[in-house]
Amino acid sequence: MQTAETLTHLGYLQVTAPDSCEMFCGSDQEWFPTERQRLTGCDPRQ
Repeated sequence: MQTAETLTHLGYLQVTAPDSCEMFCGSDQEWFPTERQRLTGCDPRQ
């Protein structure tokens, strides 16, 4: 079974890079322990 979720405040996902003032949707994946996880994005199971 799949469920759908919605966010009422999409701005919560916007992250501004402190060194360039560039805006992203999401966040930094550098905290993952393996290179593969850091490169694949938000899904840590990949």
